Parts: sequence; C-alpha cells; structure tokens
Amino acid sequence: AFRRRGRLGGSAGRLDGILTRWGFEIAGGTPLFRLARHTDAQAAFLLLASRGVLVRPFAHDPTLLRFGLPGRRGWARLEQALS
Repeated sequence: AFRRRGRLGGSAGRLDGILTRWGFEIAGGTPLFRLARHTDAQAAFLLLASRGVLVRPFAHDPTLLRFGLPGRRGWARLEQALS
C-alpha cells in the first residue's frame, strides 16, 4: 500500500508537469485525479475529447477540468492530444 501511494504521488506530479507545460494551472486534486484550470477549458475539453482523452468539465466553473491519472499507454495519448 505504501509503495502504491508513492507511485500514485509520482504519477500525479508527472500529470501536473504535463498540464502546466500546456498552459493549465493546477487547482487541486487527489493522488487519483487532478483539477486543472485553463482560460479556454471548454475548447481544451472539446479538443481532448475529439482525440480520445476524456476529462470532466464543470458547469459551475467553466475554467476547470478534471483529469484522471492516465494508464501506462495513456501518457503518450495525453501528450499527443495536447500537442
């Protein structure tokens, strides 16, 4: 359990790095998901969805998106979708 928590923490940090490189501001989250803010979150949501990356938008705050931690193959898909 301790090792798994460490891996999740490392993965959350990795996701934070990817998202901030692409203009997102990390607004919070847990080891399993990250909450990220972007001025054009709706366009990012539509772009990511069109490229097979599902994120959760929030009606109460259209600048927020929730990203789950990608699986092994999901990291490359996320990076490709954002590029």
